[in-house]
Amino acid sequence: MAITTTPMDVALDVQKLFRDLMFGAETIEKGVAQLIPAQRNKTTLHRFYSGVQNITTRVATPTTAADALTKDEKVITLAEIMYYDEWDPKEFNVEPSFLRTIGPTVDAQSAAVLLAAIRDSVVTAFNYDLEYLLWNGDTTSGDAWSEAIDGFVKLIDADTSVVSVPQAGAITSSNVIAVLEAVKAAIPSEVKALGSPAMVMNYDVFEAYDAALRALDFKGVDVTNAAPARFAGIQLIPISHIPANRVFAFNAGGGDMSELKVAAWADADKFTVKIDRLAANSDEFFIKINAEVGVNHVYGKQIVEYSPA
Repeated sequence: MAITTTPMDVALDVQKLFRDLMFGAETIEKGVAQLIPAQRNKTTLHRFYSGVQNITTRVATPTTAADALTKDEKVITLAEIMYYDEWDPKEFNVEPSFLRTIGPTVDAQSAAVLLAAIRDSVVTAFNYDLEYLLWNGDTTSGDAWSEAIDGFVKLIDADTSVVSVPQAGAITSSNVIAVLEAVKAAIPSEVKALGSPAMVMNYDVFEAYDAALRALDFKGVDVTNAAPARFAGIQLIPISHIPANRVFAFNAGGGDMSELKVAAWADADKFTVKIDRLAANSDEFFIKINAEVGVNHVYGKQIVEYSPA
């Protein structure tokens, strides 16, 4: 007996959801800035210092004080930021079976793999946006997603005590070493000798430095290795959301002597999500993340910046 078959070329589902690569809150994760937790609304950074060149020859009974002690403050203004989205699990019932709802129809829940993907994607996206806000926030921008706070770039650019190096245009592999040399030379000696100085830049500038090293006649190791993340002993830290062709140098780290400060209610807020039904009688769910955050720097005179023009 002949058997008749009908060829079926059906693709099999890989029962996973594949996500894209995305940077997170690098400034905090890499220890570039100190995180100050348990803060709300406004945080005061108290500064105390003494003037110099006040030594005199001995007087048995001094009558003139140096009057050189100063206590002042800088303020971090915090704002509450939020990520919010909604979805209907039943919309995925037309998808492959591993994404369809589970449980009774009247109380349908998202499949575990879908719920995990939503949670992970939202947390990653929130931290990506948070990192942008830390550096590029601008309360006058008019952009809802970046106007919550003023970020490091705006605050540093507004501080006239920050040390600026001569402008040499956009940073390329041809001039990056000269730019970094100028930045290093401008770092105050106290920061170089007593702190943990670092130069921060975006990944394009870091790649330009890597290309410049490979083009040198003496390549140190060999071109199969990545460039060392140091320049003349100064640590180089690439940060995704630093504007193009900008370099900043300062005392970095997570401790009290770090130049950059991030105030927040809780570091865990950037990973804490709330997922629930929109209402008891709704098929739809929501996901939300809230965090309170603000930034500032302590001493502008201890920051060096390079801008192209």
